[in-house]
Amino acid sequence: MLTRQLLIKISIVVLVIILGVIAWYYFNSDSNQLTFKNQPTTPNDAINNNPILDNSSANEPVSENQAENSSAKTAAMNFAEKFGTLSTDNLNSQLDNLRLLVTASLALRLPELLKKNKPAAASFYAVTTRAVVAEVSSSNPAAALVMVTTQREETLTRGGESKISYQKLRVVLTKVNNSWVVDAVGWEK
Repeated sequence: MLTRQLLIKISIVVLVIILGVIAWYYFNSDSNQLTFKNQPTTPNDAINNNPILDNSSANEPVSENQAENSSAKTAAMNFAEKFGTLSTDNLNSQLDNLRLLVTASLALRLPELLKKNKPAAASFYAVTTRAVVAEVSSSNPAAALVMVTTQREETLTRGGESKISYQKLRVVLTKVNNSWVVDAVGWEK
């Protein structure tokens, strides 16, 4: 009976710690802060050019091309983060996740491409990639070329210091069953 009570108390303490970490992360993350372009510099600017009160662009229709480009950017950024983020501890799960986002021809080349992302001599290697911005270089209803600027945080040893760098990823998308999938990809030097 004593061990059961002890187990319950330990479970409660672990749960409280986990909830505390989640709450700390939520309240300290930058994603919870609202920012506006063209912030006012004087009180008169704040009244006359209030971004909250200005909804003139909200009623403008979005063209089909703009919607397609936005959709292509989202698909490219999502892929860039998954493709660029890897660890020697989970290469197979990364491969499985990426196969859902690519064409059949690229899926066959994925293992070879992922090997190029990892240094050959490293016993441990991890990189976290964040898509910062994406630009559609060219597009038509069936295909798009998107350049994604990424921030990459590399770690060469467990618990070691990390190095942050920026790199562009060239992503060629094609429409399959009305969804964007990646047909070709390559890091810019």
